[in-house]
Amino acid sequence: MSSPPIGSSRPGSRASTSTNAQTCHSKTPIETLLRMGFSKKRALKSLAATGAAAGRGLSAVQIASDWLMAHAHDQTLDDQCPRHFHLHLCPGPLTPLAKNLQTFWDASMTQIGWNGAHNSHPHVTLVAGLAVPDDKVDNFVDIVKQIWHKFHPDLKKLSEITFEKYESPNFLGYFVGKEEEILLRSFAQALADEVKESLGLNIDVKGNSESKSSFHLTLAYQFLQKQYDGILDLAASVDITAKADWELRLYSCDERMAMPDTNAFKVLRAQKPHTDEELELIQGDFVYITDDSWSTSPEHWVSGTSWLTGQAGYLPKNFVTQMAETNTWTVHIALPLCEREIPPASIPSSTSTASLDRLKELASAVTNSTWTLNTNSEIPICDDHQKIWDPPNPKTSMSGSHMGSISGSSMLGSTMSIQKKPSVIRNPRRIFVVRHGERVDFTFNSWIQHSFDESGKYVRKDLNMPETVPMRKKGPVGFARDCPLTVMGTLQATLVGDAMRENGISISHVYCSPSLRCIQTCHSLLKSLGALDLPIHVEPGLFEWLAWYQDAMPDFMSDTELAEAGYNIELSYKPYISDDELRDSQDQGCVEGCEAYYTRNFFVTQCVLASTENVGGEVLFVGHASTLDACAQQLIGNEPRSMHDMMQVVRKVSYLGVAMLKEEDTPTSADQVLAGNSKSNNSESKRKWTLQEPPFPPLTHCSNARFDVKALSNITNSTD
Repeated sequence: MSSPPIGSSRPGSRASTSTNAQTCHSKTPIETLLRMGFSKKRALKSLAATGAAAGRGLSAVQIASDWLMAHAHDQTLDDQCPRHFHLHLCPGPLTPLAKNLQTFWDASMTQIGWNGAHNSHPHVTLVAGLAVPDDKVDNFVDIVKQIWHKFHPDLKKLSEITFEKYESPNFLGYFVGKEEEILLRSFAQALADEVKESLGLNIDVKGNSESKSSFHLTLAYQFLQKQYDGILDLAASVDITAKADWELRLYSCDERMAMPDTNAFKVLRAQKPHTDEELELIQGDFVYITDDSWSTSPEHWVSGTSWLTGQAGYLPKNFVTQMAETNTWTVHIALPLCEREIPPASIPSSTSTASLDRLKELASAVTNSTWTLNTNSEIPICDDHQKIWDPPNPKTSMSGSHMGSISGSSMLGSTMSIQKKPSVIRNPRRIFVVRHGERVDFTFNSWIQHSFDESGKYVRKDLNMPETVPMRKKGPVGFARDCPLTVMGTLQATLVGDAMRENGISISHVYCSPSLRCIQTCHSLLKSLGALDLPIHVEPGLFEWLAWYQDAMPDFMSDTELAEAGYNIELSYKPYISDDELRDSQDQGCVEGCEAYYTRNFFVTQCVLASTENVGGEVLFVGHASTLDACAQQLIGNEPRSMHDMMQVVRKVSYLGVAMLKEEDTPTSADQVLAGNSKSNNSESKRKWTLQEPPFPPLTHCSNARFDVKALSNITNSTD
């Protein structure tokens, strides 16, 4: 099978963007992909798979071409495999009801265990599993918009929906009120009629008289009888009347994921294949696995298909954990049921997904995230030539800080300066960027469910689990997205800290991602360095890529909670990008682009260097696998990586991987500090940073599978 064409003409490449931009903007995505040399079948399939069919210009083409590159070796790439579409009524992102339902979802998962409702996000199904051929997807999306617009005067009355609670031995949820059901059924039937007439496709309308199925929102189903009381107790906290800002979302999924006996599993650990029959595992990817394969595969190996690449092969069972199948879905449009009338032309067509940990979100190649950044008062940042800072709003800005907005692209290539400070002479500096250690959740899949008793008390179930875990406001549920280190993770950090000390490294400034695993790694590093008196500056700007957290951000422990847990936190520190600002971006429905993620880390790096310029000294950053590259690339003079290239780098960064950045010349004043990647005409104001190997060897060790003594009883004694 031939691979898609790869060359300098690919949209988004530095060689072609400027020359082809005008052409791409004047043509539809399908026309541009055909001109690039892709077959019509593949072009249509990629546009349908990424939700980019209704897009325009370089962004839609970039997303679709990235998908084709990733699926170059997908054996089904040229098969007639229509995507299956679902139309859901969902509470708006991060609304009170959405948060309430997510809290219940998390609590029932961690405290009770998996049930059928965990296979999807909270929603009311209007259309389920409609197979739409690739060449009809664009028209189908347009029809959904048209019917929505026709019914919008009535649908906006559903800003508040009445529900009736329903409980049975195998189902817990809410049925919509009679008036709402009539309206929703009319909308769905009108959609079905138009789709039948225009496209020749049949929609099984949920809630019609033939299907005898009423519209409902499910809290739990397919659970064990012994779990019923626990689920019922947790469901008592759900406030179904909370503000929801309901919206219609049109999703699609791969035909392989549409099979009733197929489930989605998230890859916990990366692994390269050792034979042609093995599937390459990329941490964070999803794998489609059938029930039959999972239950009958011998020796803990199972056959699966990668969501990211479409390739199939064998993989170890303990390298994956089951996740909601909606994590693998693409959302094509989100249509609000609000009081404000929105014409069809202005309806956004999103290519984001419902994924909580979306590792490889193709739409995030488009930089569309706008950041509100917070800088310390002693480092007012401005741009002499291109203004990137909005004037502070006296009603909202904090005293002593400068508030404004900045986009991922506006920082690139800009010339920035800071208030001039007296000249100093000092030695060249070094920055050490370190990934956190081994995390509990990737080592023990359902650790929260098995390690906390009914009262919330932690019980250690494996010697590699931490002896204790810190107290936090949300209790055990808070660890679901913000887990601690394993004992091995702490040991990894201790070994690297010892190596740094033995090689004469003396850290003067410490900045750390707010993730608990990063805080604990930082603490162990400082302990080995004999520098526990050095305060940790918790910097949310160093948190990992937000495209992996589209449904909800982790509930980080507060600085006070961390300090009470025994970590030396600088409580007076005002971060350059606060936790609230990251959450605000998510509230606005922005998907952080890959370029914006790199720019965010570059910005934090610049600010840290500026604030510590005259003091001097070595700097320690503790973050995530992607932090090493994101903090380095622009500082050493390179452009941000594409999403595809970043993922190739991330998979190679092991626990406690260390990158060292060294200043090659010595700037003499602080007004030179932010010239790292700028294109200033003043060559004397530039300084050069290089990426170098640390003065100590890396850390390597093999995995150690869990031992069960029962395995010995299955061995038959043999005699000579």
